[in-house]
Amino acid sequence: MHKTFRDKDGNLVEVVSVVIAPLAGGDSLALTWDAFSDQCTPAEDRAYRRVQVTLEEPAELSLPAYSNGTRWNSWLVPELPLSSIRQLAQLIPDVVEVDDAGTAFVRDGEDVIPVATTEIEVGGERILTYCIEGWCWELATTT
Repeated sequence: MHKTFRDKDGNLVEVVSVVIAPLAGGDSLALTWDAFSDQCTPAEDRAYRRVQVTLEEPAELSLPAYSNGTRWNSWLVPELPLSSIRQLAQLIPDVVEVDDAGTAFVRDGEDVIPVATTEIEVGGERILTYCIEGWCWELATTT
């Protein structure tokens, strides 16, 4: 990576250190240019990878999901396959419901909120996923 640039006035400048922070929130970290170059590469795409995610409750929860590294307020924003959203509905049926057609809902007090779906590509395969917004997901393991 280049560490010599020109500023807007045409002067040569050298990058000595860089401050990085997770996309969409989290603690920032100051790195030397060499450490940054060793640890980071340009993100030309947002490729998804298979992961395991968990919530604080229920404690036994560990669900297969997909992540491209997106975070919200430093929490992971996973995409859940239908099998995981159904498992979640079995574990906390008073909160999550999935009908026979695969439409998922989350109960928040008196409100019933539909769960957003999207189609992602993983390894050349198109997968319909569910994203429950505003939940505090954590990465359990990467598979």
